[in-house]
Amino acid sequence: MTALSRPAGPVAVAVGDVLPEQSMTLTVQRLVMIAAANRDFAPTHHDVAVARATGAGNPYGNMMFVMALFERTALGWAGPAARLRALRSVRMAAFNEAGLTVTCRGVVSTVDPAARLAGLELGLFAQDGTRTASGVAEVELPAGVRLG
Repeated sequence: MTALSRPAGPVAVAVGDVLPEQSMTLTVQRLVMIAAANRDFAPTHHDVAVARATGAGNPYGNMMFVMALFERTALGWAGPAARLRALRSVRMAAFNEAGLTVTCRGVVSTVDPAARLAGLELGLFAQDGTRTASGVAEVELPAGVRLG
């Protein structure tokens, strides 16, 4: 999808609205690129033996990967005029390992019409349904979006 064809965001927002899912298959190459982009050169992101010594089955993604996917999901839903105000309580519950396809899901949990804010509960899930991470986002929505 090009920037010109990108959806403008929601017209109306209410508690319980479900965000579009974002999925990706994790490869060692992708994990290395993500980790290098935020200068995390830990071998757990590319070395199978080191990753297995920490309890994982394969190299795995870092916290910045999880936060970036949460941000992508929140702002992909909210549109280009929205602003991510906060990303909180981000916790990893399982390894996001090479070989997994992970899917980020979200739901609107709170709406504050006076402040034009939507609270989002976010979760990252492996293809077997295991929740690998969770977090909460606060998104400021532009004028014109009905909140309620």
